[in-house]
Amino acid sequence: MYSLNPYLRAMAWLVVGAVVLVLAVPAKAEPKNMFFAGRLVAEPCTLRAADALVRLEFPSVATRDLYRRTRTQGQPVVLHLEGCDTTLGKNQVSLYFDGTESSGLPGLLKLSSTVSMDGTAELATGVAIGLERADGTPLPLYQTHPAGVLMKDGSNEISFLAYLQGEPEALKERTIGVGSFMAAMTFKLTYE
Repeated sequence: MYSLNPYLRAMAWLVVGAVVLVLAVPAKAEPKNMFFAGRLVAEPCTLRAADALVRLEFPSVATRDLYRRTRTQGQPVVLHLEGCDTTLGKNQVSLYFDGTESSGLPGLLKLSSTVSMDGTAELATGVAIGLERADGTPLPLYQTHPAGVLMKDGSNEISFLAYLQGEPEALKERTIGVGSFMAAMTFKLTYE
């Protein structure tokens, strides 16, 4: 039979005793360090996933056309609402646009002053991006705009137009700068 050294036997009993003591003592409660929050809502529709990030490419625009007409024709933007439930009673849809406003054309979206998408081209200047309804009614930034009424359960669409407009000073001085352009904004849908 194998006999432990008295010193090792005492150490073994100390370790066993320490483990029993740790297991027997209730754990000290730590302060809470994880929190959860949220909001449950009954929205009548969901935005189609592909419309969560809308990208609109304007066709090439000649500066002579901007000098002559001050702006381009509107390009269509369509937001697709899916799974709409008109029984919830929130059938009036409103749109709100948030972005950096042009100082030369208040209510219109300022072009980004960052590098172009390809990193090499010159950037356009003296123009801004406007939004409007099909009937020409402006949809300026920082205002809530009625977008329509949900007409049916299932799928519905919200449509508007985006256009490029020359800033008054650039048109007057004929200083519209040619090159690539881009801009970004956020839209928010609300239901009442």
